[in-house]
Amino acid sequence: MSVEVDRCSNLVAVQEPNAVVDGINRLTANLDAVTANLDAVTANLDAAVATMTTNLNTAVATMTTNLDTAIANLRQEMQGTFRQEIQGTFRQEMRNMQNSIERSIDLRLGDLEYNNRARALNSTALRPDSTIRPLKNTTTHQVVDLPQTVRHLNGLRMIDAEHYLEALGQVPVGNAEEKKTQLKDFLGISAA
Repeated sequence: MSVEVDRCSNLVAVQEPNAVVDGINRLTANLDAVTANLDAVTANLDAAVATMTTNLNTAVATMTTNLDTAIANLRQEMQGTFRQEIQGTFRQEMRNMQNSIERSIDLRLGDLEYNNRARALNSTALRPDSTIRPLKNTTTHQVVDLPQTVRHLNGLRMIDAEHYLEALGQVPVGNAEEKKTQLKDFLGISAA
């Protein structure tokens, strides 16, 4: 029978269906190859998308870490700069205050020394015509003009004695004679 089939294979009616079957088989094979290629392309595309997603996530994470680090460094630098500025300002203010206090102490000590010398000299004013040395107000550092002699001092009115005591930074106490005595004691004049 196979011989007969072989003889029939040359017939047009037999050849056409075989060609159709062969064409379908070739189309099926080509379709299978295209499907395999499409599966391979899809797999490659999925792998590429996964790689890109991983790389993108890594890049975003790295950028976020770098940004967080930069912000932390900037914050620390700003705090350090601010701290240095505050410390510098504080130190300068402290130096200014110290210099001011030293100047004030120096002025006051100078005034006290001046007044002590004047009192020492005034302690020798024993006669009515003895000269009275002026003193300084230790708050204003101004020389207070006083009566020129013990006689002028003894002839002061109560209001004048009060004025001199206040000008010297003292609080007047008592009647007219007590205020004159207070002024004489403060000036260093013991008797006259």
